[in-house]
Amino acid sequence: MPEDQRLAYEVERALGMLPGVNLRNVRARVTDGRAVITGIVVTETEKQAILRAAERVPGISGVEEAIAVEDPGTAHSVHVEGAMEAGEELAR
Repeated sequence: MPEDQRLAYEVERALGMLPGVNLRNVRARVTDGRAVITGIVVTETEKQAILRAAERVPGISGVEEAIAVEDPGTAHSVHVEGAMEAGEELAR
């Protein structure tokens, strides 16, 4: 198994051990030892726990993130508004 693939597995394993963190919408990939974590979580606390867990994986040289924090009650309206704005921009 290539090193980055092994590290990605280790990062996802570490994230899976976090209590109370929903990882259904979170993904990790590793390139040249740097982890990139993407996805959507419900709280800033979840986001920070994910980043700390990834940073602690031996062999990870850095962590970049593109994790959105969205309240489940407002997520739909935010996505609808963003899609509408993108559609309007494309129509121009």
